Amino acid sequence: MQMAACGTMTILVAHPPEAMPAVRARDLAIAWEAARAAARAGRFGPPWLFRFLRTDQSTTDLALNDRDARCWASAME
Repeated sequence: MQMAACGTMTILVAHPPEAMPAVRARDLAIAWEAARAAARAGRFGPPWLFRFLRTDQSTTDLALNDRDARCWASAME
């Protein structure tokens, strides 16, 4: 995990997105409640960038910039 000077958190993932494991429903529910509580308190967290490495060495980026997505990413952390 790296934080850029602009405040964006960057996560380097050594696998493509489709290789990531499924998330359990109860873990999603816990993260949802944590994200809701953070949003109500005005704690939206920094922008997040996930950079996935593909087998051909190319990358796929997923940027989470909106407030809801930032709350979700921070809750999952």
